Amino acid sequence: MFFRYRGGVPLMKEFSEYICYLKELKPLKVHVNTPWRPPQNSEVRPLREQELGEICDKIRNEGIDARYYKESDISHSKKLNTDELIEILSRRPLRMPDIAKLTGLSGDDVLEFLNKLNKEYNIKSIFYQGEMFYRV
Repeated sequence: MFFRYRGGVPLMKEFSEYICYLKELKPLKVHVNTPWRPPQNSEVRPLREQELGEICDKIRNEGIDARYYKESDISHSKKLNTDELIEILSRRPLRMPDIAKLTGLSGDDVLEFLNKLNKEYNIKSIFYQGEMFYRV
């Protein structure tokens, strides 16, 4: 997981140590991630796609397959019921499009669904990186 902390990017020394660990472990593939959802620590911010790509390039230069995924690339095939969705929202915040994918509902239906859930579960909204997230 790579991210900005207090505005700074990962240090080259730390990244060099990470590469050494990768060489020792010899993985077939590395998934380079950044926090797409609001983290617990408000000083943590995601890296830009260009930065993730540069990290992947450096890892590939060491002969290790590396990829990063935008959150929108991640799909979920099973439609969740209310209890399953509440369980996920208690662990991590989701955007309306995420909730729509997970439940099979459309835009207005998601908002109506969240309003109903709010009465019982106190759904909180969080504005982060220009997007609205919801959590229990």
